Amino acid sequence: MTDPTAIHQWVREFNWDDDLAPMWPIVESSDTDFATALLIYWRLEGPWIHRSGSDSEAVRLHDAVESRLLTGAYARHSLHYDPIADNSLSRVQVEKLKRAGFPMRLLQPDHMAEPDAASNSRPPCQLPSSSEVQTSDSQRTPSSDGCRRAIR
Repeated sequence: MTDPTAIHQWVREFNWDDDLAPMWPIVESSDTDFATALLIYWRLEGPWIHRSGSDSEAVRLHDAVESRLLTGAYARHSLHYDPIADNSLSRVQVEKLKRAGFPMRLLQPDHMAEPDAASNSRPPCQLPSSSEVQTSDSQRTPSSDGCRRAIR
């Protein structure tokens, strides 16, 4: 099997309770798509594998795919994988991972694909509530882009 889409689908349907040996060639291949490698990483419990008491082969496979993901060893094709949606991560879980310094390319990979994608996908700035508005030296007012900026 050499088609990236077929491999991705096979990984998605893989029974993770089975022997992990078939995953090694996929993890070690430079032809593996980034989205497929990321799927493997998250199916191996993502950032929580070291706390879960997983078997040693799963930990070794996890660490290998994580290292290769972070060093750019995988090509990006047209495949997509959304770890937040696939793992039903809550906003709280996502924020905790971000605050802990979790690599964004492993959490929101589509925002890392293009340099300006992250800036274009940010939620709009929030306008201050009336209790937040400062009335001393500087007053915050909304700018044309909706962000608060100090004016004097």
